[in-house]
Amino acid sequence: MSNHFPTVGVIGAGQLARMSVAPAAALGINLLLLANEAQDSGAQITNHVVGDYKDLETVRAFARKCDVITFEHELIPLSIVKALEADGVSPSKFCQLYLFARQSANACATEQFSFTKKRSGN
Repeated sequence: MSNHFPTVGVIGAGQLARMSVAPAAALGINLLLLANEAQDSGAQITNHVVGDYKDLETVRAFARKCDVITFEHELIPLSIVKALEADGVSPSKFCQLYLFARQSANACATEQFSFTKKRSGN
């Protein structure tokens, strides 16, 4: 068993990433955030790389610095997630789960819109 904990790359550096810093440190896990700006909430308190999460080459370069990748928010384009998976960065089922979550969110939003439309009589 290795004494080295993996570097967990977090794409996004907002409040959720910031809240992950203390528990990760307590467990000896190294976090590296991909922040849009150095002033992002999580980037203010831990190691980070500044870059655009919508740019595939930026995300690929970031992923090469990490052992594991996770996402802080749901705004990452699916094309980026699929490219990471094709590069062998993500578990094979990750794209399917991510796609399912996005489809479920879209279905809920569509259903809510339909319900609101019916209630308003439009």
